[in-house]
Amino acid sequence: MNRAITGESMSQRAGLSPARLGDAGLAAVWVLLSVASISGTIADAPDERVLATAHHAVSSLILCLTAVLFIIRRPASKSTGSWLSRGVAIAGSWLMPALILMPLTLTPGWLLTLTTAVLVVLHVVVFWSLLALRRSFSIFPEARALIRSGPYGRVRHPLYATYMAMYPCFLLPRLSLLAVVVTVLGIACEIWRAREEEAILTSAFSDYADYAAATPRFIPRLTNQ
Repeated sequence: MNRAITGESMSQRAGLSPARLGDAGLAAVWVLLSVASISGTIADAPDERVLATAHHAVSSLILCLTAVLFIIRRPASKSTGSWLSRGVAIAGSWLMPALILMPLTLTPGWLLTLTTAVLVVLHVVVFWSLLALRRSFSIFPEARALIRSGPYGRVRHPLYATYMAMYPCFLLPRLSLLAVVVTVLGIACEIWRAREEEAILTSAFSDYADYAAATPRFIPRLTNQ
């Protein structure tokens, strides 16, 4: 996703800026969303719906992780001034939690097993990406230090790519017209965010064009070139 800048001013470290208060507020919202998802986990457990419980548990973990990221992220060195880009980024951030909180409509064992297993794998990719980025999570397209290690050596946007892969996993057990619309919009927002972020990074880093030319956007190459 976004890249962390290594330096912080003394004024940023001295107290809570409005931006940091905003981060805390966003984290609180995501905590509430995770609590709502956890309640679904607890509701399924007494009925011995093991797969449904596991599916809710993975969803809850993703929401909890997002809440933590809002707290630990560093400030950006450059960000977009477009309100459209900001609006798309906010929509993209909210659409997945909205999809996660929709009721399960299809619960055959094979489907819950498949989607839960894929979500676990994708969640590992998320953690791997965050380990490479460290304190770099952001909603809006922003320029920070250019990271090329870990999954960022394979693709330019491993988090956006992973989020796009998560949407079908959340959609299938919650299949409905509304869920399909949310999924399509969510994936479209991730693609938009990636393109906007690339524009910011290109203007901020002179070597980003070379990095982009050598590294695929979403899907890694099967062989090294």
